[in-house]
Amino acid sequence: FMEIRQYLSIARRWAWLLVLGLVLGTIGGYGFSSMQTPAYQTTTKIMVSSSANALTSNPYAVYSDQQLAQTYVQLLTTQPMLDGVAESLGYPVSREGITVQQIQQSSQIIKITVENSSPQKAADIANQLVQVLIEQNEILQSGRYAASDESLQLQIAQVEAQIARYQTDLDNVSTKTV
Repeated sequence: FMEIRQYLSIARRWAWLLVLGLVLGTIGGYGFSSMQTPAYQTTTKIMVSSSANALTSNPYAVYSDQQLAQTYVQLLTTQPMLDGVAESLGYPVSREGITVQQIQQSSQIIKITVENSSPQKAADIANQLVQVLIEQNEILQSGRYAASDESLQLQIAQVEAQIARYQTDLDNVSTKTV
């Protein structure tokens, strides 16, 4: 029983030190947190698909879409993409606050997370990353289609030349026969 009284006596004697520590800790914590720059985070998700009818025409298209999603995950944080975003927004964009990941390994969904000190800039960067990806993909696809179209036009011209040559040969044979 005597020990409890001694402990209470010591606690009363040094109570001012406990209160002082509590007050200094509170002031220090408040000061430190008020000096910190707030960080805002935004997340956007996109679904990758090579075509609208991929499942009906090719049952293995899902696998190629998953590979395409993995490619886009790697592509979204490259410097050309970030430069395109910075050019569109008018301010520099760094890779540090951007995280891109595929939701699951077997998924076609990509999650883009952007952290910034401004909530508006975080949202703008995430949305513009998707927009630049779409624009880059359209440029790539139109280049592929232009090359395919050019190749087809060349083949059509060759076939037309062959038809004309065969028609001439046929007319010559018909003339000789008559």
